[in-house]
Order: sequence, then C-alpha cells, then structure tokens
Amino acid sequence: MFCGECNNDLGACICLDIEARLKNLRSSRHVATKWCTKCDQHHTRCRCEQPAWASNFPDLLKQQENGTLRTLADVIRNEEMS
Repeated sequence: MFCGECNNDLGACICLDIEARLKNLRSSRHVATKWCTKCDQHHTRCRCEQPAWASNFPDLLKQQENGTLRTLADVIRNEEMS
C-alpha cells in the first residue's frame, strides 16, 4: 500500500500527517486495516519484535492467522447477516 501524497510505501512514508490518516482508516467499513496494539502503529510501520495485531475486521484477522482467509466482501456480508 502506498501513500497518495508522497508515493512511498506506507512503511517509508514521510508525510507529517500519515499517523492521523492511518488511524482514521481504523473506523472504515470499506478498507481493512491491521495495526499493532503495543505501539499503536499501522502494521507496515510497526517495529515491535512481537507485535499484538488488531483489525477493524477481527474475523478477517483470525482467518489470516489460521490460513483460511476469505475475501473482505465475505467477511462484511457475514457481519451484516449477524
């Protein structure tokens, strides 16, 4: 994923407002994002030795961890049906 302002990978973004923009994505129901709860950074910017991941789509994160990752559309559809 790349920054639309500086065109760098998010992990190398140099924009002063990148942290605020990435944190704003956490509440999105259209973009899945993953961040570390230890350092409170987007997963591409986390440098923790043992990160603790969180996501705005927890089911998607669980599926990624256990190797049964489906599409984001499937996750959203299941949440809407619940």
